[in-house]
Amino acid sequence: MTYLELIKLIDAKDRRGWENLYLQYGKKFYGFAITKWSFNEDEAWNIVYQTLETIIIKIGDYRIESQEHFDNLVFKIFTNFLRQEYRRLKKISEDFQILSYAEMEIAIEDEVEKKITGENLKIPFDKEFFREYFETEETESPKITELKKALNKLDPFEKDLLLLKANNFSYDEIAKMLKVDNNQLKVKHHRAKNKLIKLLQTI
Repeated sequence: MTYLELIKLIDAKDRRGWENLYLQYGKKFYGFAITKWSFNEDEAWNIVYQTLETIIIKIGDYRIESQEHFDNLVFKIFTNFLRQEYRRLKKISEDFQILSYAEMEIAIEDEVEKKITGENLKIPFDKEFFREYFETEETESPKITELKKALNKLDPFEKDLLLLKANNFSYDEIAKMLKVDNNQLKVKHHRAKNKLIKLLQTI
């Protein structure tokens, strides 16, 4: 399933969006966390759960331009949670270097695929996962609603810049995603943030 089809299902709160997101990414992430970073099954599943939940809730905040862009965005969110769990468990090491989704696939291609297709790695796929999210109207706090309104008043570049930086992307990564020069990107981020603050004060 392509990223466009996935996003369409997720936006429509169609459960098939979650199921395909899990099948295309969750299984690999689960195996990667266990085989390459020595998390136990509960820890690995918690990381995958947080990753997929974040994608489903926040995917509408991003402007996705290609399958590669989507793959790397999903993987970036996953590695952020992977790092957080490492720090929480005090496992973090200098070897923690993951650059892209494609490199992750290469790293696990042999080892993980054998285990995923066998009985050694039992992956907990709960079909009722996010049932409440898909079957009920999404509720959010007034402050989140105000923030969304303010963000929508920014121009698309400013909005994308703020959202990407808020998700811990580096300026180099943001420049590549938005296809702009890195020059003055930090200054532009500062200006966009101040503009957002002023907009919030008027709402």
